[in-house]
Amino acid sequence: MSSGRKARLLQAMLPPALFALGGWQLHGGLVEGAALGVLGWLAVRLGPVRIFLLADHRVGVAASRTEDWEEALEAFEASERAWRGRGMLDRRRALLLGSSGPWPYLGLARYNQAACLTRLGRSEEARARLVSLLQQQPGMTPARELLSALPAPGSDSFQLGDFADLDDGAERDGVG
Repeated sequence: MSSGRKARLLQAMLPPALFALGGWQLHGGLVEGAALGVLGWLAVRLGPVRIFLLADHRVGVAASRTEDWEEALEAFEASERAWRGRGMLDRRRALLLGSSGPWPYLGLARYNQAACLTRLGRSEEARARLVSLLQQQPGMTPARELLSALPAPGSDSFQLGDFADLDDGAERDGVG
């Protein structure tokens, strides 16, 4: 595990730990108070964060699952607009939202837009969004992979690469 990933995980663990400490202090009993504090954190994480801050993203994911790419694209564009105004919150997402993912929500919204555009056959628009995204998030591997899978400019054929050499970890984990 990379040191950056470890740092994000530790930051994501801080809010529930603080809620547990607060619950202990308010309730007076260590186990019961800490449990109440963690339940409070879960209520915040699953309530306001999930319902309000990630609402557009959730609509986009739901539309993607039904392959309604136009609706998904609109939802991810709305998510991008929302996260543009939440820069500090997005930068401190591990600490404030308990999100230890490697990419900001703004970047995910833009990546998801490109994925929808690809499904809609609008590869040039997808390419432009991916290039712009990768200028700001050069380490976003899924965006780089999607960009490399897009057809050449002017071509209408979409070819995914050959994944025969992909390391799935089966041999390393003793599964293969």
